[in-house]
Amino acid sequence: MTKQQNGKFNIIIKMNDRNRRLIMDGKKTTIARNIRHGHPGDRFKVGTDWYEIMEIKRMSLGDVMMFFYRSEGAISQEDFKTMWTGNHRRAEWNTNTLVFLHTFEKVESGYKKGVEMVEKEFQIMSGGKR
Repeated sequence: MTKQQNGKFNIIIKMNDRNRRLIMDGKKTTIARNIRHGHPGDRFKVGTDWYEIMEIKRMSLGDVMMFFYRSEGAISQEDFKTMWTGNHRRAEWNTNTLVFLHTFEKVESGYKKGVEMVEKEFQIMSGGKR
């Protein structure tokens, strides 16, 4: 965990390859977890892109399945249940289980940041001339 200039943190959220792919494809904008990861404003990296946590809500797993299955990257409520039970093999499926729903947005592309760094270095080396 590293601190950003604004006092927020860069955090690590472990996830499987399927969730990483869904996030990078823009099909997953929430992550339900048994524990809270960070706070609104904190960021995490997936691939070369940065994502910022916008909101964290405590709710039942059943509510996540019913109302947020699409933002979890699932195509149906049953698909969400299958994803969840596959990722939490030791836990019994219980719709009353309380989880933390992390809502996030992509904030910075690694490619864009790389281009900006190269442009900045070019300006420094060329004395600001193009």
